[in-house]
Amino acid sequence: TLPICKDFGNMFQLKFLGLSGTKAQNSSVQLIAHLNISHVLLVLGDSYGEEEDPESLQLINTRSLHIVFPVKTEFHFLLEVPARSTISLELSNIKCVLQDEGCP
Repeated sequence: TLPICKDFGNMFQLKFLGLSGTKAQNSSVQLIAHLNISHVLLVLGDSYGEEEDPESLQLINTRSLHIVFPVKTEFHFLLEVPARSTISLELSNIKCVLQDEGCP
């Protein structure tokens, strides 16, 4: 899971947070949900997508969210981010799969 400890929730002046993990779960993200973090970088490990809480990324309150997906892993995902606070969304390592109709 994302390595978020309780102490992060007390860092009210935190402007940038970079995390690396294999799973995003509500229980770990809730610890920072009340913070207004300007930039969040999430680097997701190779097993991402196997057991996710689809709503976990909705809890992150940030203006800029950058998600780096695993390079060599194929998976389908549903990405829901909070439109009320996120101004910039950057996704890295995204490839279209041939069976996707919208793939150029």
